[in-house]
Amino acid sequence: MTDRDALLAAIIARPEDDLPRLVFADWLEEHGESARATFIRAQIAGDDAAAADFLREHKADWDRELPEWATWQDTKVVYRRGFVAELVTTTRRLLRDGHELFAVAPVHAVRLRPQVHFSDSTPELFEDRPYYSRITSLRLGPRLLNIAPLRGANRDPLDIYFLAVAQNLNALRVLDVSENNLTDDWATRFAHRFRLMAFRRALAEMDLSDNEITDTGADVLCLVLQGVRLRLRGNRITSAAAERLRRRFGERVEV
Repeated sequence: MTDRDALLAAIIARPEDDLPRLVFADWLEEHGESARATFIRAQIAGDDAAAADFLREHKADWDRELPEWATWQDTKVVYRRGFVAELVTTTRRLLRDGHELFAVAPVHAVRLRPQVHFSDSTPELFEDRPYYSRITSLRLGPRLLNIAPLRGANRDPLDIYFLAVAQNLNALRVLDVSENNLTDDWATRFAHRFRLMAFRRALAEMDLSDNEITDTGADVLCLVLQGVRLRLRGNRITSAAAERLRRRFGERVEV
């Protein structure tokens, strides 16, 4: 392992710590890569204007350090604090190739979007992968969920089934399932399976905005997902129920 590889491995192992990133920036400076070093420091310092200028000028070069597919049309990567932190792609790409990007970048946020031939990969949605343990923020959709066939004796939608069995998804803090036409049935099934999900203790926020959930589904979610901040704006919740939820759960529930 080279010095560069060792420094990058330290960043991946400690993604919340700025110190390994700054040490890497110093190493880059010493080895003639001052633009990348300055970019890392600028993003960490919150100097968005300077960071944007460097990224605009050098992103194509820095992207060459990533797997080739990370720059293809169906995928986008987002740099934060100097390194790729977010992956926007399809389920097929994540399942087939995701390990390559997670091996070279401190990715912690994933946004999955539909693909043209959705049914080709739906049965694999959330099939467990070791690198899922690094995902702390997951966006599913829009229009990605609640359209898969039901599975097994309990007849759960496939997305709920795989969320329940993906044991490596244990660090997930933010789950965004907004804009998926989710109904009370989906909300109730999710709530009933929540205790089986590996991320049940880590989850801090769930965004269910702009779905088709009514008072019934909202009540179940609020009662079962205790301690989780729920965003329920843009659903079919009556004003009376919204006021009742605000009185009972306060700022934890946004309706």
